[in-house]
Amino acid sequence: MASSQPQPQFPLKLIDMVWELIEVPSNPSPPQHSTVDVVAANIVPKLANALIRQLNQVCPLENLRHVKRVRRRVGFGENSELSIILCLSTGPENCSEGFPEEVQKIVDNYHLSPFIAKVASCSATSKEEWEEQ
Repeated sequence: MASSQPQPQFPLKLIDMVWELIEVPSNPSPPQHSTVDVVAANIVPKLANALIRQLNQVCPLENLRHVKRVRRRVGFGENSELSIILCLSTGPENCSEGFPEEVQKIVDNYHLSPFIAKVASCSATSKEEWEEQ
């Protein structure tokens, strides 16, 4: 019985391939959660939209795209409180100085009281990390 596939005209060489096995652990040890200091302030909810627009123009959070700029904290009863990240902290623990002049104008215009907060420096890699953040 003749084969319909053409036969090679030259001799074929078999190449020995060596496979290297590398163990990949199912749950690698969690990296240390690194944080970065930011300057934030508590705000009235109705100011959130205007503040976000202004802050995104004068001080975008380029290296913190994984972080939401506004955070809602639910208090007792129906009261909830919003805080907004103004910028990265560049100075010592003292919030009265150490951030850009444009941000200082926004702080003064809206009578904000800045404070130092910590946020994750990189995005979460698992659901558990995300819930911690």
